[in-house]
Amino acid sequence: MDNEKTKKPYITDFLRDFAKIFTMIVIIMSLTGKIIANNYPDAQNTSSIFALGGTGLPYSAIFQFIGLALVLTIFSRVLFYGFLEEKLTYLWKFFLIVISNLLSASIFAIVFKWFPIDNMRVWLTAFLAIIISSSIAIVLSILFMTFENRKYNKLLENYKKRHSE
Repeated sequence: MDNEKTKKPYITDFLRDFAKIFTMIVIIMSLTGKIIANNYPDAQNTSSIFALGGTGLPYSAIFQFIGLALVLTIFSRVLFYGFLEEKLTYLWKFFLIVISNLLSASIFAIVFKWFPIDNMRVWLTAFLAIIISSSIAIVLSILFMTFENRKYNKLLENYKKRHSE
């Protein structure tokens, strides 16, 4: 009964995950935009994301990132907290997250014309960036879960010691 009182509603966890993913997308794209604006000024004319050059991201791109974050959050929740939670190893979850990130970002890139469809160099760079950022996010999540598990295991050991005496 106490567990039911302290358990957070699903929507709270979903919104927290959404906020993390959205924040990560905006930070990554802001840094990428700054780098691209400094090194490739032509990108301003070929990409809807970098239309403002090095001065920031357009509002339209921010709203597109909200949509992308929503899709990625749904994939993440299904893989880590849904019916697949116990059926897949972390390696498979990692692989599926990277694939879902690649597919989702590719669809958004095509639909919203983030960069030219026929430029393979840009696509390869984008795929590499998505794989790297997904990997960093997953490694950070695993580290966080590891530290949380250690903390709770230590608390459990202390509890057992106090109540076994």
